[in-house]
This record gives sequence, structure tokens and C-alpha cells, in this order.
Amino acid sequence: MRHWHRKRQVPVAPTSDVVSEAERLLTGRARDAFDAQRGAPAWVAVNLLAHATPPELRGVAAQCSPDRAAGFSAALGYLAASLLSCAPSAPELLALQRSELVPLELRLLDDPSHSPATLGQLTALVLDTLDAHRAHRDR
Repeated sequence: MRHWHRKRQVPVAPTSDVVSEAERLLTGRARDAFDAQRGAPAWVAVNLLAHATPPELRGVAAQCSPDRAAGFSAALGYLAASLLSCAPSAPELLALQRSELVPLELRLLDDPSHSPATLGQLTALVLDTLDAHRAHRDR
């Protein structure tokens, strides 16, 4: 005789929510899901840098001027400009994103306890990553 047990129902987000979240993650728009007032974790900035196209990065870099932005937006704009400087062509950018920034993003997602706590630390981490890429490329 078989005993039927009722399985515990686990709440699951609607499929469209999961697909939307995955799409934001894979297109560099993860920050769209975060409240600008409360801030976002460091991986969100790296997400944008790791997946944005050259025109998108130029738009973010344009926000970098001192009279236009402060805080997170200014740091992100500075990093976008630095990234474009390091990889001026679309193929170079894609190679840099795949070899350095996507792995950095995944490390930050995997272990949030090692995530930079300040914008300065985040900026230093990304700039160090870009410097390491330049040094490896120029060998």
C-alpha cells in the first residue's frame, strides 16, 4: 500500500519575474532592480561594466562630469570611461569583459562578504583589474 504525502509547496516567483531578472543580469541592467536611495551592492556596478555595449558605456561615462553626478553614478561613470580607455574597440571591450569583468562579477556574486564596502574600494578593485589586463595584454 502506498502512502501519499502532501508535498510542501515552496513559493516560486512567477516565470516572467525570473526571466526579467535573468535578462537584467545578462544585459548589465541589474541596477534597475535596486532603489537609488538605498544603494546597490558592488557587483551591480561590475554587472553594468561587464555587459554594457560601447554606446551604453559612453552614456554612463558622460554622467561622470563633476557638475552632473555624485556618488555611485560618478564612480560608475569614471569606471566606464576607464574601461573604454583600456579597450577602445568593440572586440577589445568584449574580450576584456569576458576575460576579466564577468569573472570579477561572478566572484562578487558568489561571496558578498568579500565585496568592496565603499565606492573607493570598488573603484580601486575595478581599476586594479583593468591594470592587470593591460599588463597581461602588453607583454
